Amino acid sequence: MIKRKKNFTLIELMLGIAMISIVYLAMTALSVFLINHVLAYSETSAMHMLVNYALEDMKVRCISAVQLDDRSYFSSVGESKKAFTFFGEKEIYTITPDDDRDNVWYSYELDDKKNLVLKERDPTTGVEKQEILIGARYHPDVEFTYDPDTEPHYLKVRITVGGQRTGVKGEKTKITKFEGLRFWYLSVVR
Repeated sequence: MIKRKKNFTLIELMLGIAMISIVYLAMTALSVFLINHVLAYSETSAMHMLVNYALEDMKVRCISAVQLDDRSYFSSVGESKKAFTFFGEKEIYTITPDDDRDNVWYSYELDDKKNLVLKERDPTTGVEKQEILIGARYHPDVEFTYDPDTEPHYLKVRITVGGQRTGVKGEKTKITKFEGLRFWYLSVVR
């Protein structure tokens, strides 16, 4: 008796290759989908962290302000500004309101490259420093607002940033946060 060997036919081979290709494409698409969402989530987390850092920096430094730049005062009817400059403590955790020798000028603003920066200028030495709080890649926008229904030593700051990656719904992530800034030694209204 002769036994026949069972081999795959051409159609069976082609079906096998097609099924493997479909599984491979599905796995690739799933991998790309997951990687994009992980990157979008990490970008959103980074934006939250940067905005929180900038707002916390503003809260800590503004408490010790003893003088505002003339362009930083607000009218009593309320208004908004894109930059805010004040004279305050260089050592932000050691407040000496009667001694201006250790104070510097601070300014929160968008620079020429559209970074949200903190500029620090020492009036005794003339040395200027600049710290980038939120980089231009996140498209930061800042707005300082005085509301006439609040106290004269209190203003609100709004920071908006936008991501470059698209989220789950296919739109770019945009984060806006508001914070109140209180001043101990001066009024922001003139």
